[in-house]
Amino acid sequence: MKSVFFFCQDLDKDPVAYHVFKACQELYPMIPSGKTLEGLEAWMTSDERGNEYHFVLTSDTLSHIFDQTLDRIQELFPHPEFDFAVIVNWHGGNNAPDKVFAFHGVGHPAVAAFAPSNGCFMANIARHVAKGISSNAMLADWRVAPEATHYSGIPYGCDARKLETWQVPQADLEIGSSSDSWSHPAAARLLAESLIHVFDETVPAPTSALFVGGVHFEPTLQSLMINGDAKGTPYVFPHALTYPWIVAEAEGGENIEDELYRRVSAAFAASVPKPSVIVFHDKAKSVLKNAAKRVAAEQMIDCVNHKNLKNQS
Repeated sequence: MKSVFFFCQDLDKDPVAYHVFKACQELYPMIPSGKTLEGLEAWMTSDERGNEYHFVLTSDTLSHIFDQTLDRIQELFPHPEFDFAVIVNWHGGNNAPDKVFAFHGVGHPAVAAFAPSNGCFMANIARHVAKGISSNAMLADWRVAPEATHYSGIPYGCDARKLETWQVPQADLEIGSSSDSWSHPAAARLLAESLIHVFDETVPAPTSALFVGGVHFEPTLQSLMINGDAKGTPYVFPHALTYPWIVAEAEGGENIEDELYRRVSAAFAASVPKPSVIVFHDKAKSVLKNAAKRVAAEQMIDCVNHKNLKNQS
């Protein structure tokens, strides 16, 4: 299997990615891959299972230059030859939680445009990060923090509909959300160590689910992914459609349930593995629950309240 990781080399544009790339260089015996993007040479390593890991430097965070580089990316890292793509970057913003390893699927719910997202691969990295936190005193007050699906290319003029063009599943992995956290060497190293666990096998096998409702950093996602449900079964969430993203530019419309159905249906189609259940937050508005239930009925799968899955331990 093959995964590709993208790192902005300019710390003025992305205060995290190059720190993680340098940690990767220290950890892995990299060789030139023979591929170049924006004139920058890419690197690769492999493991004893025959998996390949490609490390690509970029001039800016890939989401910000996605439209300009899309054709070349598809040429270098085509589907189905490549199984997963990760954009390593930073998390920030007003009132953003600090000392977090954040991760999310990529998409823009307002236009129902979603990149394919593999919840198992994303969760494999996140679970290894969580294990590393528990064994590293320097990261004792850090946490893994799943985010809602969103697309950071929008403020930079990128067209979200182009996300569907490259069929390699994508995820954003971020360190946040202060200058101290962005440059924290132990955090960069742990994320670098965790990247090559992307193809680990999870036992017991996880349940793939689409999550609807809740808040941007919805704690239910972290709980079900790390601790599992009431029966101990772990969950993975390729896409999470939480407030306010899922209802953006839809509220107040004449056919809001139909619009939300369109968004939920598109996210479902972009989820890998195909979800076997849709989980809605108990406090989600009825119009969103109804849209989720319509998609579940169409797919002949269950649609369940998140409270029914909570692990009480």
